[in-house]
Amino acid sequence: MRPVPPTVRASRLDPTSLSHVGVHFELAAKLGEPGKGAEPLSDPSAAAIASDGTLYVADAETHRILALRPDGTVSNTIGGYGSRVGEFDTPRAITFVPSPRDVLYVADSGGRQVQSYDPATHRFGVLETQNDTSGFAPTALAWDGSMGLLLLDAIHGRVCRIATTGAVVWSYDGFGHDRGSLDNPQAVAPDGKGGAHIADTGNQRLIRLDFAGNLVAETSLVEAVVTPVGVGVDAAGRRYVCDAATPRVVVIGERGDILTEFGRGEMREPVSVALGQDGSVYVVDRSLARILMYKPSETERP
Repeated sequence: MRPVPPTVRASRLDPTSLSHVGVHFELAAKLGEPGKGAEPLSDPSAAAIASDGTLYVADAETHRILALRPDGTVSNTIGGYGSRVGEFDTPRAITFVPSPRDVLYVADSGGRQVQSYDPATHRFGVLETQNDTSGFAPTALAWDGSMGLLLLDAIHGRVCRIATTGAVVWSYDGFGHDRGSLDNPQAVAPDGKGGAHIADTGNQRLIRLDFAGNLVAETSLVEAVVTPVGVGVDAAGRRYVCDAATPRVVVIGERGDILTEFGRGEMREPVSVALGQDGSVYVVDRSLARILMYKPSETERP
C-alpha cells in the first residue's frame, strides 16, 4: 500500500448534483463513417488535435494513425503493422507536443514503446528512456503542458512523467483499492494548473497528482455510478469523463459537482476525449467505430 499524505483531499461525486446550468452540448457530426474519403475506422482508441485544427485518430486494429479533415475525409495515413520505426503494433493513445512545432507522440502499446512523428518532415523517432531499463507498455499518454509526457504503463500498473529527452522524472504506482492505490487506470490528462488527472477505472474514481508525482486529491464516482475510462480537462478545470457504465460523457466541475452529461442514446462505448480550442468535444467511440463531435451551446462557446 502506498503511503498517503495527510493533506490529500477526498470527495464523492453526488449523483443529485446534476445541474445543467449554463452547460449544454449537442451532437454536431460523426467522423469516420464509411465512404468518406478512405476506409472507415475499425477500432479507434484515441484522438488528438494539432495546432492547425487537424484531428488525428489512432486506430488500434489497423495499426495506423489517420489525419481527418473537418468533413471527416482522410488527409494522411501514418504507420501500419510492424516492428520497425514508423510502424505500429496496436497504438492505443496519441498526443501532440509543441517543440516548437507540433510533434505527434504515439503509445505503441503492442510494440512496448513510444514513437514520435513530425508531420512537417514526416520523420519518425523512438523515445528511449534514459534512467529506467525495466521497459513499459504504454496504454495512454498526454502532453504535460510543460517538459514532456504523462504516460500510463500497463506492465507495471504505474503512471510516469517522462521528458521528451527520455528521462523518467517520476513514476507513481501501487496496485490496490485503498486510498492512493490504482486498479486498471485507463487514461491520464493534465489540467494546466500543475496537476495530472487519472481515470482509476477499477476503483471507480478520479485521482489527481501534482507534477512532482504526489497524490493531491481523489474523487469517488461510485455513488454516481460512473466508471471512468477516459478523461480530459479544459482550461476552466472541468473534467470530461467517458463513462463505461452508462455510455455518456459526464462533465465534473472543479468543486466536484456534475455540471452536465451528454451522449446518452448516442454513444455505445466512449473510450477517449479530445478537447478543441473552440470548445468542441471529440468523443472516440470504439464500438461505433466513430468520432462523435459535440459542440457547446452558443452561450458556452469560449
